Amino acid sequence: MKKIYMTLAAVALGTAAMAQTLVNDSVAMGAKYADDVFYSMKNGEKKKDANSRWDLGFSMLPGGQQNLFSSIWANHDSIKVYSLHLDATNNWKTMTAADTTGKTSAANLLYNSDSTYLISAFNKNKDAGNVFDFGWGKYNQTTHNLVGDSIYLIKTKTRAYKIWIQSMNGVTNDWTFKIGQLDNSDTTTVTITKQPDFANRLFAYYDMETNAIVDREPAVSDWDIKFTRYNTLYTVMGQTAMSMVTGVTQNSGVLAAEAREVDLNTVDPDNYTLSPKLSAIGYDWKFQPDFTQPVYETRDSLCYFVKDKAGDLHYLRFTRFDGSATGKIVFEKKQIPAAPTSIKDVNSAVSNVTVYPNPSTAANVYVVVENKQAVKGAALQVVSMDGRVLKQTTVDLNAGLNPLQLNIGELASGMYLVTLKGDHIKVQERLVVNH
Repeated sequence: MKKIYMTLAAVALGTAAMAQTLVNDSVAMGAKYADDVFYSMKNGEKKKDANSRWDLGFSMLPGGQQNLFSSIWANHDSIKVYSLHLDATNNWKTMTAADTTGKTSAANLLYNSDSTYLISAFNKNKDAGNVFDFGWGKYNQTTHNLVGDSIYLIKTKTRAYKIWIQSMNGVTNDWTFKIGQLDNSDTTTVTITKQPDFANRLFAYYDMETNAIVDREPAVSDWDIKFTRYNTLYTVMGQTAMSMVTGVTQNSGVLAAEAREVDLNTVDPDNYTLSPKLSAIGYDWKFQPDFTQPVYETRDSLCYFVKDKAGDLHYLRFTRFDGSATGKIVFEKKQIPAAPTSIKDVNSAVSNVTVYPNPSTAANVYVVVENKQAVKGAALQVVSMDGRVLKQTTVDLNAGLNPLQLNIGELASGMYLVTLKGDHIKVQERLVVNH
């Protein structure tokens, strides 16, 4: 009888948590999803800003590890990013359009991660064997600055630019870069300073066409999720490729869990693991029953749990999506008064986990774990999609940045899961191998 009483008590706790009053709300991204909408789970819409106002976003994240500063976000709605594999110091003034030949195919496109803000398009071409290489530049262990050494090609809808990210000051978080036409005309040097305008922002933004530095976010502490467009691996009719999707991403420090195929009246948040993954909410809460018609439906047995910037837990369910005509998204939400201990603490040791390069054609990938505290004896696994453990190793994690090298040379092309389990850690990331 004791076990039965405990089970009933657990069910009662879950039911009580879900019995709070639902609040119906909506946001409108505009025609063709023209706007990003920054949203607070407690306070509603905080800011709406046109996605056309920026091309590049420079990280303003605080922290004591160099990887927190290295991200340069690309607006994939407006630009395409390619590495030219040219040393900037020796080639900036002499390079021509001929130096881009053979380097601008679809296979060479660089994308932001859909898992973490720490890995942007400009980090994707890093040397996997050098933990101090961040793609666009290298970390100087003496000055604690990142020093740029690479030229990138950026294509907008109307022209092409070359760009050299020259430096990121590890103390002030200030950025300096050169940008110009391929014939070396219209070259300008831009410096973006964190203080005072971007001291409480996730990114400082830059518009290449107008040469303008743009402030487009609310204070980083004021929003939890963003209704936006982003690139991710998308499968249609058995073919998987990078595609632009409309969905929801999370602010840094916000956690989310998906509850799929559940009874929405009794679903218990204690049964789900909160994740720091950037796109844990994502885009597939909606679907098109008929791909030839611009009509969408939302999934009626799917909800999410969101732990906001303040540490409070919320229930979220999408009830309508109107498509590109208005970009209107309708949803219901409610705050759960007391988050159960397990969902609150299961990932309390980890801030971010990402796998790169991903997709990978290399023999090795890095699993980058950013930990809040040291964890001994965590299990790092590669698991097949049918649940078989193909590789396993035990790792000790320090507080801060942990770049773990994983050999995947013997894996056949396909999709796998990389899992990390340990004390207060239980995370899973998808890995696509293209050998």
